[in-house]
Amino acid sequence: MASGFRWFAIVLLCAGLAGCGNAPKTAYAGFYRALEKGEIDHAADYFSSSAHDMLGRAKLRMVLEVQADYIQKCGGIKNVDLELQGEGDVRHGQAEITFKGDCPPQKEKVSMVRENGEWKLGVA
Repeated sequence: MASGFRWFAIVLLCAGLAGCGNAPKTAYAGFYRALEKGEIDHAADYFSSSAHDMLGRAKLRMVLEVQADYIQKCGGIKNVDLELQGEGDVRHGQAEITFKGDCPPQKEKVSMVRENGEWKLGVA
């Protein structure tokens, strides 16, 4: 389980989020809400095309499934907090995800890119 979580953290170090024309913070929260619901394909859609190219759809799905299981074991998501810097189509920052259960908060570096008008997890 910890190994899968580490993989996901590595993915997020290289990534930033997407969401149907929404602000980056809204898209990032949407990604985690999709994971919380177990909507793996929907969560994968939040990644940029370059992230898909780098990881491949199968590996990305595997990592997201592990993270979705972790979220369930942690009782679900309590809060998603994202602080970003930058302007234009690329933003970088830090995120903290807190859980409803006893799991410690998850902190990660995030890179977001706007791709075709939508915010997505991008490769750093």
